[in-house]
This record gives sequence, structure tokens and C-alpha cells, in this order.
Amino acid sequence: MKRYPARKSCSKKPPSITDKERFDYAWKHFALIADQRIKTFNFYIIVLLAAFGGTISNLVRSDLPRHDFCLIGFAHICAAVIFWAIDSRSCRMLQVAVDALTEIESSPAFEGKIKLMLEDRKRNKHGLWHLLSYRVAFKATFVLQLIFGFALALNPSAFSSALKSPPSPQLPVQLHTAPVQPAEKQKGCSYEFNLKGSDHTFIF
Repeated sequence: MKRYPARKSCSKKPPSITDKERFDYAWKHFALIADQRIKTFNFYIIVLLAAFGGTISNLVRSDLPRHDFCLIGFAHICAAVIFWAIDSRSCRMLQVAVDALTEIESSPAFEGKIKLMLEDRKRNKHGLWHLLSYRVAFKATFVLQLIFGFALALNPSAFSSALKSPPSPQLPVQLHTAPVQPAEKQKGCSYEFNLKGSDHTFIF
């Protein structure tokens, strides 16, 4: 019986990734998510300006019912919540890329102040510098629109003078003439004003 030599194992070691390849991978991920976040916020600004323009044009009108302004306020709330959720998702994905970049920068290949992510994290850790960021600016915009939407939905009369006091109905005036007895050879007529809905009659 013929015997065949035993086959060698075909398993290979996984290819190693250099620090440069790891950094390029993490940086491309960071750049992609950051670019999408900025484009999304630019689109949100367009939606925000269009929404406020339509809201202001409706506030100057006096023929819209009150519940229409409540619907407009609810639309502002929905827009702020939707874009806030999208931005929060982008922030979490960006944080993953930032953590990877800071880990790579901790390797011996990076020396001095070339560690950009680590230096930025150290400087923003103390003081009020962490407030000067895209995240805080975006969140402030969303919060302001939410406050405006809730205020418009709950109390639309605070923004429109036409809703504060409805115009009082005007009573129709009827003009009646009645003959007047001549006095000292003068003839004339008297005018009698009677307001509908009122018991007073004015004659002169």
C-alpha cells in the first residue's frame, strides 16, 4: 500500500498592521464622520431658516386659528429632536475614532507635541475651553429651537398680537329722520341714531 507524505498545515499568521496603517485607517474614519456631521448641520441650518421664515409670515396673519400655531410649534420640536438624534449618533462615532487616534499617538512612534489628539484633549480638559466646540454650539442651537417650539405650541398669543385680543364687534347704526315742529318760522328735521342691541336713542 502506497503511503503519501503528511500535508503541512495551511494556516498562516494574520498579516501585521503597522502604526501608520492603523493611523490612516482611524483618521479616514474620523474625517468621514466629521465631514458628514458638518454637512448634516448645514442642511439643518437651511431647514431652520425656512421654518422660521414660514413661522414669522404666519404670525403676522390674523386669519389663522390658534391650533395652527400649535402645529407649527410641534413641527419645530420634531425638527430639533430629529437632528439632535442624528448629531448624537455622529458624536458617538467620532468619539470612537478619537479614542483610536489617541491610542495610536501613545505609541513610541509619536514624540513631542506631534500628538495632536492628546494635546487637544489635555488643553480642553481644564477651564472653559471645552465649551468652545462644535458639540456645544450644535446642542445650543437645538435647545433654542426646542424652547421656541414649546413656547409657540403652548402659548401662541405671546408671539402674535392678533391672538391676544380678538376685535370687538361693531354695532350697526341706523339713521332715522323725524319731522320737527317749526319754531320761529324755521323748518328742519331731526336726526335720530339708534344703536342695535342698545336701549339708548340719540336725537339732535
